[in-house]
Amino acid sequence: MAIWTLAIITISQAGLLLSTNVLNEATDGVQGVPGLAAYANAFLLFILPHSLIATSLLTAMLPSLSRAAAADDRPLLAEQYRRGLRLLATAMVPIAVAMFILAPQITALLFVLTGPSATNAIASILMILILGLVPYGIYLLSQRVFHAYQEGRPPFQLQVVITSVSVVAIIGAFFLPNQYTAMGIAAGQTAGQIVAATLAVIWVRRRIDSPDMSDVRRTYLGAFAASLMAAAPTLGIQLGLDT
Repeated sequence: MAIWTLAIITISQAGLLLSTNVLNEATDGVQGVPGLAAYANAFLLFILPHSLIATSLLTAMLPSLSRAAAADDRPLLAEQYRRGLRLLATAMVPIAVAMFILAPQITALLFVLTGPSATNAIASILMILILGLVPYGIYLLSQRVFHAYQEGRPPFQLQVVITSVSVVAIIGAFFLPNQYTAMGIAAGQTAGQIVAATLAVIWVRRRIDSPDMSDVRRTYLGAFAASLMAAAPTLGIQLGLDT
């Protein structure tokens, strides 16, 4: 496990180094272009709900997942996994929808001293990153299942997927106009998380005898629909103010 964990860190840091260099290159000698600072601020806001809510949930679930894995009780492990996915949906889907809609207002409030152009740039990056908030939680919960089995290779492979998708996007972002470089990198990060989350669920289901996930799908669809309904008045007001 230790070797696999070290490999995961190495791969992720390599991707981070590449993105940092490309962001710095985009702003080298150019004024008014969102670069590393804007991306870092957007990522800080993106990771905040995960750090406060999802990490606490995943940490609390790990002992029960480990006990079920140690006993090779796959039905119990499947039940715990599905429960974790449903809890992530009820907690993170509304937050993701709210942060996507209110990104301009959030960044304008928190970074008021940086000026409108800077806060708008941070908001644009945040809106792209926030699309990966829920997939990121799903990916990490699935990772915990493999950790419960003391299996380090699948999490490493998932990290390779995230980094590979991100690197392709980073290379593409390098050739974009400078003002879109940070958004291109954010899109790659989000795409990597979506792909990794999809593969993670498939791999976990195979590992625990393919449990029925219909209740999980209903929970996510219900949470998304309820979040959109709750956000509709705010979105309407926001659009009215813009016009």
